[in-house]
Amino acid sequence: MRTLASGFLHNKMAEDPPVIRETENQAQIINNLALLLARGRAVIRTKKVEYEKDNQVRNYYETEEVQIEEPFRATLQLRTLARALAWIHGRKHITDHDLELLRRVVLSTMPVDRAEVLSLFQKPKCLSLERALTRTICAAGIGKSRNRANQLLTELVRVEILQEEQTVGGSQEKVYKPLPLLAEAICRPVQPLDHILDCDIGQTSHFSTGTTHGVGNPPT
Repeated sequence: MRTLASGFLHNKMAEDPPVIRETENQAQIINNLALLLARGRAVIRTKKVEYEKDNQVRNYYETEEVQIEEPFRATLQLRTLARALAWIHGRKHITDHDLELLRRVVLSTMPVDRAEVLSLFQKPKCLSLERALTRTICAAGIGKSRNRANQLLTELVRVEILQEEQTVGGSQEKVYKPLPLLAEAICRPVQPLDHILDCDIGQTSHFSTGTTHGVGNPPT
């Protein structure tokens, strides 16, 4: 396999690469994924704060600084990856398969605890009736304490991936939902990929249509 992969890439690099351009919709998807990547990998600095309750000194960690890289570098890397995937599959256009692989790269490169919380949005059984998370639901879903769930949800709000909303009906718990701009990339379930079927030439993107249609012949 190593020899075959090396020979394949050697032959590819001997050619002039095709001109591959994203559609307007694909460019927006890549921009959104880059934004999710940059925010998901944000660095948060906290400080310990002490307070007294019931004659006991308690503490919690308060966010002191949030550092989020601008998404330009991530956009360039993801765009390059999408074009490279199309090229090695013998296409001159980007397909749904390429964009889905980009999404999986993004979701797998943020800190594990944050990714674990976001993965709950792909499981309707782990969400409230409003398709949202609460601290209690999140704690049960990730198998951590309620305080840890609260810390992670707060982080995801501070880096602008989730938004915090007040519940209706008198409940004291707040609910958390993805920002609309990032909801598609976060909430869509990760399904097994059929690499042969998904590499058909002439696909349309389910990022915009909700379906995938292979209308060409597999590349040789």
